[in-house]
Amino acid sequence: MKDQFYSEAIKNVDPNARATVWYNDDGTVDKIDWETPALDADLIEAALDIVYNAYTQVEYKDNRKREYNDSGITIEEMVIALWEKEEGNPVAWNAIQSKRVQIKNKHPKP
Repeated sequence: MKDQFYSEAIKNVDPNARATVWYNDDGTVDKIDWETPALDADLIEAALDIVYNAYTQVEYKDNRKREYNDSGITIEEMVIALWEKEEGNPVAWNAIQSKRVQIKNKHPKP
């Protein structure tokens, strides 16, 4: 999975570097064809770790947001549920909270 960010890691090491990254069917890097002088592999690997870690920090948020929307949890529904809860009817709020907890457990913070 991490290898899919190899091109971005190269750009982070040197924005002027030009290369085509070829991937295997499993997503790992097969080869790199350099148009500019090749960059140091250790620098690319270090940048790859940084890029991948940054991605995983936001990936869970994107996954949660998508699932919230897919499950019908919209901002409007949350506002209505909160007001209904405030007025003494927590049924909608409890249903939303139940879905929310399931989604958070499915996509935990890294």
